[in-house]
Amino acid sequence: MQRRLAENRVERVTGAGARQPSVLAGLLYDDTGARMAPSHADKKGRRYRYYVSGGLVSGRRSNAPCGRRVPANDLEALVEDRLRRFLGSQSELFDAAEPLVAEVAEGTDLVARAAELARRWPGLAPAEKRAILMKVIERIDLLPETLGVQIRPAVLLSALTAGDGQTWTQRMENDEHTVTLTIPARLRRIGKESRLLIDSADAARRAPDHSLYRLLAQAYRYNEMVMRGSGKTIAQLAAEAGVCGPYFSRVLRLSFLAPEVVKAVLRDRHPLELSAKQLSMRTRLPAAWDEQREALRVD
Repeated sequence: MQRRLAENRVERVTGAGARQPSVLAGLLYDDTGARMAPSHADKKGRRYRYYVSGGLVSGRRSNAPCGRRVPANDLEALVEDRLRRFLGSQSELFDAAEPLVAEVAEGTDLVARAAELARRWPGLAPAEKRAILMKVIERIDLLPETLGVQIRPAVLLSALTAGDGQTWTQRMENDEHTVTLTIPARLRRIGKESRLLIDSADAARRAPDHSLYRLLAQAYRYNEMVMRGSGKTIAQLAAEAGVCGPYFSRVLRLSFLAPEVVKAVLRDRHPLELSAKQLSMRTRLPAAWDEQREALRVD
């Protein structure tokens, strides 16, 4: 009984047992450094959720003049959208992951896995989203002009590769490095409510070329098939991959691209005219890495 009462107290604080759990509970801090807790108000039969500075939860406004009370849906939508953009951004994810990966091939695999998680995110249950956020996010700071979301890249990468053996976990378990994702957003009063508004100054960025990085990930998969093929012919391996032999051979060659070329693609710093179709049709790329960079016009 005592244990269940304690669990109930935890659920009330974190919102974990609610019909619509507060997925950011325990992660959010206001600009004074005070932790913000989930709260709610019922008006005309409708429930409104908030995140409220600790001083306002336990006392009056006079006791916490700088305290914040922010609509939960606004905050959660901004954080989840930013995390999805991070997972779907080849350049951001690779920059965060590069110090933790040993080979470029691992980077392309992680990019593909992260993009898949970003795609599935809207369909995840709130409890599953919260479990991921609690592991991956160190803290979230609600500042006057921005939201700062501190991500643990090592934990994220470990989660993305769960079930692939112990090498990743052993390499990352002691890494406490964080990367901060910023969200330009200002707290503004609209009518009787405070709302978080996305700053229109958030500059538009070049859209990532997902088809290009999928091609590179495919090239590394084909390379792995060859290495584990036990003497199988290219035709046999191509049949297993569900493609024709010439295509398999062309894509396989891309697994030997210069690391700088692959990194440029993952960071979205390749020439705009370098498309997946164009690269897959390049049958005469030079073997020397510096000549490859010159041929593909990659700095």
